[in-house]
Amino acid sequence: MALKNKITFFLLLILSLPVIMSCDNEDDIDSIFGDRTWRLINFYTTTDWDNDHKKTDEVFDKNSEEYKIIHSGNDRFYIIFQKSGRFEAKGIGSSFQGTWSADGKKNTFIMSVSSNRPGGSSTAAKIEQQFYDDLSKSGFYRGDINTIRIFQSDKKHFMQFAPPK
Repeated sequence: MALKNKITFFLLLILSLPVIMSCDNEDDIDSIFGDRTWRLINFYTTTDWDNDHKKTDEVFDKNSEEYKIIHSGNDRFYIIFQKSGRFEAKGIGSSFQGTWSADGKKNTFIMSVSSNRPGGSSTAAKIEQQFYDDLSKSGFYRGDINTIRIFQSDKKHFMQFAPPK
C-alpha cells in the first residue's frame, strides 16, 4: 500500500510541474494600466514599503475639506492610461498629459508629465498641485485590476486609485 501511495504522489508531482513552472511573479501591465481610467481615492504616507498595507496613514481624513473636494464629482482627479504609453490626468480646472512606463517584474513606474504645473492658492488648487507633483515624482507602483498605488521614488508617499464607479 505504501508503494502505491508513493507512485501516486510522484505521478501527481510530475503532472503538476507544468502548472508550477508556468507561474511567474510579473504583473500584467496591459490589464492593470492599458486603456484604463483610474480615480484618485486619497494620498497616503507609509514608513514601511514592505508592509505599506499595514503601516499607512491617510493624508486627508475622510471628514476633511480636502477629501470632500477630491470626492465631490466623477469629473476630477482621474488618470486615463493608454496602451500606447500616453496618459491624460485631470484635477479640477487643470488637465495634464505625458507618457508612462511600468515594469511588471520590478514594479517600477515612471510618468513624464509634459504639461505645466497647475497654479493657484486655494485648497482645491493645492490638491491639484500635489496630484501633479506626485505623478511627476512617481517611481513605483503596486496593484492589480481593482486598485493601484503609485509611489514616489522614496517609497514613503503614494496615491491610491480605483476604477470609477
